[in-house]
Amino acid sequence: MGLLVGDVQVNSQGEKVSMIWAVSQLMRSDKKADRVEVLPEQILRGQQLAEELTRTTGKKMRVVGWYHSHPHITLQPSHVDIATQASYQQLDPGFVGLIFSVFYEDPSTKHGSFQIIAFQSTPRQSSTQIHVDTDNNSNGLEAAFVPLSHVSQNILGQHYFLKMIELQKILLKEESESFKSSIPSSSSSSVSPLLVHHNGAIYLKCLCRHFDSGCVPLLQMIDSAISKQRNELAELKAQLARYE
Repeated sequence: MGLLVGDVQVNSQGEKVSMIWAVSQLMRSDKKADRVEVLPEQILRGQQLAEELTRTTGKKMRVVGWYHSHPHITLQPSHVDIATQASYQQLDPGFVGLIFSVFYEDPSTKHGSFQIIAFQSTPRQSSTQIHVDTDNNSNGLEAAFVPLSHVSQNILGQHYFLKMIELQKILLKEESESFKSSIPSSSSSSVSPLLVHHNGAIYLKCLCRHFDSGCVPLLQMIDSAISKQRNELAELKAQLARYE
């Protein structure tokens, strides 16, 4: 989860468009399945990142939204997502939320898929764009799709790689702190060796999974970028040789 950094611009049709160029990754303060909480100091760090990128790139940037994932489930925003989004929109009506559905397998085809939506909160109407379970406490709100498109741009250079590395550090820290909190204080005489070994095995399993799904793809991406730059350098040297 994290904050989206970019700017709101007006297109040729007079429509406001949120341009997202960077993210401020956050460490989760609550890992409950139905809770996505962003602390005030984390929002401040997102604003500081936006100011830093404004200085280094010359592009005006600010926090324009937030994102989180729905592992193993569909994209449908929960009543918590809708309420959280509504609270942000009270401060900034243009604030947008992104939800990524990852590790999701279609029950009928058994095929995995990766999906993403952008949404905002709006007062519930008779016809909803996204079905919301009315038994949940969404305070008369519903989620509405926001059109989403991807434009390939590389305006931040190495920032993308640095953020990918930072993400790995955040995930590893989350796992480490979860493991430490699962073990009672060493001063307690009731600490079970079996509990320590059991939780340690789970911690090791999580680290292996993280290395396989996070660190290995990152190393492959960096290796691919290095190979591309070497090819571009060789091509430039060849062009230079033709002019000498």
